[in-house]
This record gives sequence, C-alpha cells and structure tokens, in this order.
Amino acid sequence: MTMKSLASWTIALIVVGVVACELVARFALGLGTPPLSVAHETIEYMFKPNQDVDRFGNRQLYNAHGMRSGPVGESDRWILAIGDSVLNGGNLTDQDELATTELAKDVAADGVFVGNVSAGSWGPANALAWVQAHDLGLVETAVFVTHTQDETDVPRFGPLNPQTHPTEAPMSAAVELLTRYVAPRLGIGSGAGRTNPSISPITEEDKRQSADEAFGDLLTVFAQEEIKACIVAHPLREEFLAGEPGASRFTSHAKTRDVPVVSLGEDVPRTPASAERLYRDTIHITAAGQAELAKALRTCIDTARVPRASL
Repeated sequence: MTMKSLASWTIALIVVGVVACELVARFALGLGTPPLSVAHETIEYMFKPNQDVDRFGNRQLYNAHGMRSGPVGESDRWILAIGDSVLNGGNLTDQDELATTELAKDVAADGVFVGNVSAGSWGPANALAWVQAHDLGLVETAVFVTHTQDETDVPRFGPLNPQTHPTEAPMSAAVELLTRYVAPRLGIGSGAGRTNPSISPITEEDKRQSADEAFGDLLTVFAQEEIKACIVAHPLREEFLAGEPGASRFTSHAKTRDVPVVSLGEDVPRTPASAERLYRDTIHITAAGQAELAKALRTCIDTARVPRASL
C-alpha cells in the first residue's frame, strides 16, 4: 500500500469514526439538543422560551413564557404549578409523563390552562421573582411544590454553569458527549462556571431566613392578586420512608396563612418498595412519582384558598 493510499484510508476511517460517534451520540444517547437556559436579572435563570427538543428520547416543550407546558391558547383561566426539578421532571421525564400534563388533560374541557413554572434548583425566591415578572391576571389557582432542600435555596446570580444550564446549543451531539460528559469525568474543565469569587459567602441560617421571607412574600402576592393557593410538600426519599411530610418550615408558615398543605404520596404505603417505584434518587421522581404528584396537585386545587393577609 502506497503512502498516498494509506493516507486516504486513514482519512476515510477518521471520517467514518466521527460520523459514527455523532450518530451514536445523537440517536442512541439522545444528545445534541439540550433544553437551553437564559439568565434573568431577578429570577436568576429560567428555561429559554419557545423550545421543543428531544433529550434522551424524551420530549421537552417550553412555551412562550418559559413554562414546561404547551401554548396558552385561548384559555381564560390559568392554574400555575410552581417548583423546581421535581415538578419540571428534567431530561429523564417525557412531556406526556409530567404531572402537569396529566392535570391539563383533566381540565382542558373546562377551558383551563395549566402552566408548569419550574427549573432545576429553583427555590421560593426564584418562584417569587417569576410571578412578579409576569401578568397574573388570568391565574385562578397557584400550587407551589416544595421540599426540605428549598429551605436553604436562595439565588446567587453567578454565571450559569454550561454543564448544568447550557445557554447555547452544542456544535454537535458528539461534541456535547465529549465536553459535557466525558471531559468532566476525566477532570478536564469540570469546574467551568461553578464558582464566582465575587459572590459573598452566606451562612445556612441566613439562607433559611432569606428563603422564609421569599416564601412569605410569595403567599402575599397571591393574597394581593386574590389567587387561591395551596402547597404540595414533597418528602425526600428518606423522609418518605420515615413517614415525614417534608418542607416543615414552609408548611408551618403556610398553615398560619390558611393555605392548605398536601403531602405527596399521602395514601402510598411508606415502604422500600414504594420508594423504589416513586423515586429516581434521593429527591427526583419517576413516571410513577409524577402520577402521584398529579393526584396531589388535583387535591391541592380542590382545597386551595386565597392566603390570609400576613400579620
């Protein structure tokens, strides 16, 4: 074999390898189309509006308001479900498996729109900022899905981490595989965007106080807008097994404002088998967990009340 033919074969093999890697990454692994985030001056970050992407074989739909929901349409009444990655479902939950999608089917005949207002690691302050930034004139009921980890979740407004909150589509699925998954496992570039030295440290107690204040302000907004509200307390996996409702600080505060509280999985046996069926990990839920969340949302909507004015 001549040097020229060897070089041709080498180039051909490289091209075939690159194409094969791209095809595997895109169609076998479901990479290349991550849902994109945008930074926001008050909300901190949210999902970019108007996205319809396929991720790990699961459809993710974001409407013009950045909700993980379909278009608003001509609905004259809105139900908002507000929360973090538990409500959002993340990359491993198909749009049709979401609790809010199930709820939307129930109320569609009545002309009611269900909005899934959520993003990973959102706490009460993110939720508060979102409702303050949007017109709530059509909102009839709001359900806030919360858990214990939210009690210390406060916005930090640092640069968005491209590993967890990409703002631009990758050049290709293969490039995303290498930069987002392979390189961090090898310790290459894994810290990109994770820290911001300009952000002052904050104590855990300061976080709790800030989250408490934001939660109270969120209920105040609902009271001022005469929006019926309810809280879904989502127990972490260990709390579920221990028979605890979760998010005790927020649920106690909600009850002082006459806001009903429903615990996710109230009627489910608190057994290891149930936990295995409902949870993906310590906090996130499976499709079966989303079905239980849909039940909790329905109960919340039926019992929701306008919060009593803060004392």
